[in-house]
Amino acid sequence: MNNLINLTEEQKANIFTQTGVRADLPAFAIEKDWWVTEMLRIVFSLPYAEAFVFKGGTSLSKGYDLINRFSEDIDLAIDRTYFDMEGKLSRTQIKKLRKRSAKFISTELLGDIAEAIKKQKLPISSIGIEPFEDSDTDPLRIYVTYDPLTKQSEYLKPRILLEISCRSLREPCEDVSIQSIVDREFESAIFTNPTFAVRTVEPQRTFLEKIFLLHEEWQKDNIRVDRLSRHLYDLERLMDTDHAKKALKDEELFYHIAEHRRTFSPLKGIDYTRHIPSSIKIIPPDAVIKNYATDYKVMKESMFTGESLPWDAIVTRLTKLEERIRALDWLFYINNPFIINSNICHFIAIVVIIGFSIS
Repeated sequence: MNNLINLTEEQKANIFTQTGVRADLPAFAIEKDWWVTEMLRIVFSLPYAEAFVFKGGTSLSKGYDLINRFSEDIDLAIDRTYFDMEGKLSRTQIKKLRKRSAKFISTELLGDIAEAIKKQKLPISSIGIEPFEDSDTDPLRIYVTYDPLTKQSEYLKPRILLEISCRSLREPCEDVSIQSIVDREFESAIFTNPTFAVRTVEPQRTFLEKIFLLHEEWQKDNIRVDRLSRHLYDLERLMDTDHAKKALKDEELFYHIAEHRRTFSPLKGIDYTRHIPSSIKIIPPDAVIKNYATDYKVMKESMFTGESLPWDAIVTRLTKLEERIRALDWLFYINNPFIINSNICHFIAIVVIIGFSIS
């Protein structure tokens, strides 16, 4: 398997270039997609692969072909049961979980990936873990760099980042067939590889996670901008799909994600009682919206492929999505330390009505 790496550098560069012509993409994007695919193949071939779930924006493009932007990083969630931690966890237990995960990622996982790369003779230039100070840092990032064979983009670096977290939700997820663009375009060629299964977060959850991510970002004192306009692009691409429609009918999933974010990855200054449909904000605040327009323009020119809307149209579309979410009549309450969903609210209301009737 992986006959491509046995070819000369010139042959590989030609294959990336020819694939780019077929797929109407730049050769550097084809090359990076090939590396992203091979890193996924390695991770999901490890003895403990069942503990991982592929998530994030790259899963939307590689797993479901829902967005048209270049593969950048690989986001992975580790099942906390792998560290013998399950059920509702206290703050102390969450800290212990983070420590176990950080130790595992920085030693065993890093070593196993490096060994697999060596065994498969993948021509990397370096592998390591991004520096971290605290023993309970989560997520951690493993980087793999390679010497590019194609003309590169300033925006898309010849490096694969695997961002791994032990605090993310796994469900809902399913097995999805993954392949590189090279393998797709040259399916019967001797240098291509077969598809392989990757346990992947279903798009409806990714859709809601991105909504909450932006909703939280707008509450910060110092709102980040760089590359974050991609989430707005992703939401616009998703908002009319069956996945988004399913998500906005799933009240339980909505408040489960909101409560999980409050419990496992709380951010200072964020009011989690506003993680309810009627309070959701997707559009950037006036103070940063021009900066987001600029960031979107850069990403549109450097990262997006095919057709993509101009910035004003994105804002118009997402305003409609925001209105769609705010119109949901879900009555639940998120606060420390508990969550009451609408079913409980309805039950309480019925009990009160019956009580008045009896009296």
